[in-house]
Amino acid sequence: MNRVLALRVALIVSVAFNIALVLTFVQHSPPPPPHNAQDFLAHVTRHMPAEDATTLRETFDKYQPALNDKRQAADVAMASVRTELERDKIDPAALATAMDHTRTAKMDAQQVFQDAIQDAAPRLSREARQELMPDKHDGPGKRP
Repeated sequence: MNRVLALRVALIVSVAFNIALVLTFVQHSPPPPPHNAQDFLAHVTRHMPAEDATTLRETFDKYQPALNDKRQAADVAMASVRTELERDKIDPAALATAMDHTRTAKMDAQQVFQDAIQDAAPRLSREARQELMPDKHDGPGKRP
């Protein structure tokens, strides 16, 4: 009888502990980064003054063709990595080359993204620039 009671208590404690771990992980996980410039703009402009939001959107509109080109190059590079990984026999040199191209393409896309922010920042209010800070919306206790 005591053994059955002890097993039940242990089960309840175990389930409660697992639920607590899951809730802790979910609450402290930062949101995923925006997938593209439009997602980013929608995210950061929600709390910006309207004039600043317009300035930021217009700046990103100017950079959009370059962003699209760099994003497409990154997608092609990532597809080459997938192709290498799907081969029956992996060629380490070809995989390394594909991964290098992917890294470079992603860095090129990130550079255009940063160029757009750098272009817009001097014309934004301090409040709007605060919205652009990388940790502004991440982590516990931050505004969603």
